[in-house]
Amino acid sequence: MFPATAVSPRVMSFILDPQTPDSLIPFALFGIRTVKKVHRQPDNCYLNKLPDELLELIASNLSFFDFVHFSATHTRHVSCLRSDYVIKKMLVSDKSMALLLFERADKKAECYLRGLLWNDLQLTPDEVVNAFPDSPESRLGIARFKANCCIRGIPLNNQKVSTEAVVEAFPDSPEGKERLSFFKAQCCLRKMPLHGQNVSTEAVVEAFPDTPKGRLEMAIFKAQCCLRELLLHGQQVSPEAVVEAFPDSPEGKLEMAIFKAQCYLMGLPLHGMQVTPKAVLETFPDTPKGKLEMAFFKRECCFRRLPLGNPILPKVVVQAFRHSPGGKLEIARFLGQCCLRRLPWKGQLITQEDVLRAFPDSPGGKLEMAHFKAACCLRIPRVLGHRITRDEVVKDYQAAKATLPLVRFKAECCLNGLPLNHQAVSADEVGRDYERGGWLAERDDFYTRLKWKKSQLNDDHLA
Repeated sequence: MFPATAVSPRVMSFILDPQTPDSLIPFALFGIRTVKKVHRQPDNCYLNKLPDELLELIASNLSFFDFVHFSATHTRHVSCLRSDYVIKKMLVSDKSMALLLFERADKKAECYLRGLLWNDLQLTPDEVVNAFPDSPESRLGIARFKANCCIRGIPLNNQKVSTEAVVEAFPDSPEGKERLSFFKAQCCLRKMPLHGQNVSTEAVVEAFPDTPKGRLEMAIFKAQCCLRELLLHGQQVSPEAVVEAFPDSPEGKLEMAIFKAQCYLMGLPLHGMQVTPKAVLETFPDTPKGKLEMAFFKRECCFRRLPLGNPILPKVVVQAFRHSPGGKLEIARFLGQCCLRRLPWKGQLITQEDVLRAFPDSPGGKLEMAHFKAACCLRIPRVLGHRITRDEVVKDYQAAKATLPLVRFKAECCLNGLPLNHQAVSADEVGRDYERGGWLAERDDFYTRLKWKKSQLNDDHLA
C-alpha cells in the first residue's frame, strides 16, 4: 500500500463536518493525494470495453495511490469505480482516511447518544454501527457504542443488546480490557445480569487490568461501592481504603479530591474525623480540571447551604467558574439554577432575562438555553421574567437539532396535560417519537409514568 501521509486540513474538515452527506465522502479520495500528472487515454481505450465487474476487480487490487491515478485517468468509469464495495475497501486501506472515518463515526455515535441530529437527520443505531470502517480502532468504538446501547436499552438490528454481546464485542487489547472492566462495573452498579447472574463487586475488581487507567477506574469503582454501601469481599469499603486505592497521578489526585468532596457532602468520616471544607479545597489540584471540579463543589455547597468557612454565596460560585474551562456556559447554567431555586443574586432574585443573556452564542449554549426555557415552562409557580411559551421551547430545541431533549419535553407536556401549538400532546405521538429514535427504555419509562399518572387521577376522582 502506498504510505499514508497527513491529510490536508481542508479534507479533514470536509470529512468531519456533520453537514457533509455520506454520499460525498468518496470525493475526499481525490483530495488526499496530489496527482501530479495524468496522461488521459483515448475514449476507445481497451479498458473502456471491459465490463464493470472486471474494472471493480482491477480497482480493488490497486494501491490507494494507483487507484487515484486510475480513477482520474478513466473518467468514463468513475461511477463504477465509486461503487460502495470499491470505495469502502480503498478508504479503509489508507490509514489516514481510516482514522478520519473512525473519528467521523465516533462523532456520529456521540451525536446519537446525545439525541442530536446529524446533517439535519435523525440517526439510527444501526447507521452508527455501519459508519465505522473495518479497523482496530473501530472495533473498540463499536463495542463502546454497543455498551451504551445496552445500558440505555437501545436496540440494534431490532434486537435488545445483551450484556453478553457487549462483552464479546470488546477486542482483546489493553484498551479493550480497560473498557470491558468499566462496562462490567456499570453492570454491577446498575444490577444488569451477565450470563444469567448479577455481576459481583469482586468480579469487577478482578476485571480491572494492572494499568494506570485500570488502577484509576478500580479506585473510582471502590469509591462508588463506599458511597452506595456495597460490600466487597463481604465487608463495606471504607473511605480510607478508597483514598489509598487512588494512584499517585494527576488523574488520581483529581478523583481523590472529588471523592473527598462527596464524603463532605454526605457526612462520611475519614480517619475517624469529619471531612472539613478546607481539607477538600486543599485537595483539588491546581489544574484546569481541578478548578472546574472545585467550582462544582462550591456550587453544591451553595445549593445545600453548607458553609466553607463562610456561607457560599452565588457570587463566590460564579467567581470560581470564571477561572475554570468552559466557565461562561457553566456560569449561565448555575444562574439558571439560582433562578429556578429563587436564590438571590446581589440581593435580588435572578430573572429569566438575566439568565438568557448569560448563555454564550454557541451550540452548547443554545442547547442549555433550551433546557432552561423548558424548565421555566414546566415550573410552577412561574419564575420571575417574561412568560416563555412551550412552542418557543420546541423551536429552540429544533434550532439546536436536539431530538431527544425535544421528545422528553413533549413527554412532560403530555404527562402534565400541557398543549403544544394549541393541541394536546398524545401519548401515542410521544411513544412513536421515542421509537423512531430507538430510545425504547425511555419510552417504557414514559408509559410507566403515564399509567401511574392515570391511576392517581382515578384515585383522586373516586375520593
